[in-house]
Amino acid sequence: ADHIVAVVNQELVTNAEVQQRVAAARAEAARAGARLPSDDQLRRQVLESMIDERAQLTHARDSGLHVEDPELDRAVANVAQQNRLTLPQLRERLQREGIDFQRFRSNIRDQILLERVREREVQSRIKISDGEIDTLLAGRASGVAPPDYNVAQLLVSVPESAGEAEVAERRAIAE
Repeated sequence: ADHIVAVVNQELVTNAEVQQRVAAARAEAARAGARLPSDDQLRRQVLESMIDERAQLTHARDSGLHVEDPELDRAVANVAQQNRLTLPQLRERLQREGIDFQRFRSNIRDQILLERVREREVQSRIKISDGEIDTLLAGRASGVAPPDYNVAQLLVSVPESAGEAEVAERRAIAE
């Protein structure tokens, strides 16, 4: 039977949600050929992760972050495109896997909010001094090549109110 396993601020974490995450972790580990901890330990890790997420989501909402429906629609369309599916095919696949489409959208919205919280926290901690900029410019002027970096992921922020043209422009910058 489903029951509440944790209350984070005013949000609930249910046993069914934990079991779904555990099952998803097991499926992912099976695909990747990875080993998982014991059942109890995995369940505890999943629950801790969900508690952290709920706390971050509460913080995001309390600080005024939100995801508009057009942005959410674009994110869902991107998920479909990445899986080489049309939107109706995505809905059908989710239904076959027993996932409610509205719950799926809600999860995508939560992921976007979590990413925004993380971005805000990281950006607030990055401080580049004028001296560091001067040193870089002086090195370039003297012909000293700057160090090479292997960047695995690069963030190009897009304002929530961005139109299609600005999104396309930022996407071009990222590529």
